[in-house]
Amino acid sequence: MKSFDDRFVGGETYEISNFIVAPYTEKHKCFEGDIQIVLTSRTIVTALQQNYSLIPDNIFKFTNLKHFKDATEQDNHLIDIIGVIDDVRPLKHVTKTTNGDQFFREFVVTDLIHRVKVFFWNELATAFDISFNQATDQPVIIIISCCNMIRNDYNGDTTIRNMPATTFDLNANCDTVDTLRKRFCEVHGIW
Repeated sequence: MKSFDDRFVGGETYEISNFIVAPYTEKHKCFEGDIQIVLTSRTIVTALQQNYSLIPDNIFKFTNLKHFKDATEQDNHLIDIIGVIDDVRPLKHVTKTTNGDQFFREFVVTDLIHRVKVFFWNELATAFDISFNQATDQPVIIIISCCNMIRNDYNGDTTIRNMPATTFDLNANCDTVDTLRKRFCEVHGIW
């Protein structure tokens, strides 16, 4: 089967033909739908040159941080979160018996009331470092899309980790980021 990973670019529009529509039964769904499009060796993917202005660049369904205990019961869904970045820890290196050498970046995301720890592993940790160090707007607000919640049964803490589908955007140009930034400034008396 041919790979389509190198044919798709975020933000572009495509015409896709000769695909299969099938039930989605795997874990870690990026959306709530029960069906998926399956690309096969007969699938044809064509990039469209025309700009379709009615199609938004991004669509998020943010999980409210206060609902994490409820949301962790839905372990088969990946979630989107938004928050102010706080308490960024140094990059850490670990050696795992199953996966060998790995590294991660730990930080906290807050909606100004609730907080959650985030762990970005390997390539996403490196990409985060670069973007975070280049961010000029303060506070730095992150959108994490298609991330996974893990609940520690021992202490009840819920953390976020990245999955292969996870992406992030710092200080994105969207209304939700603007609203959170305005709220942060009001809470902290910054005008």
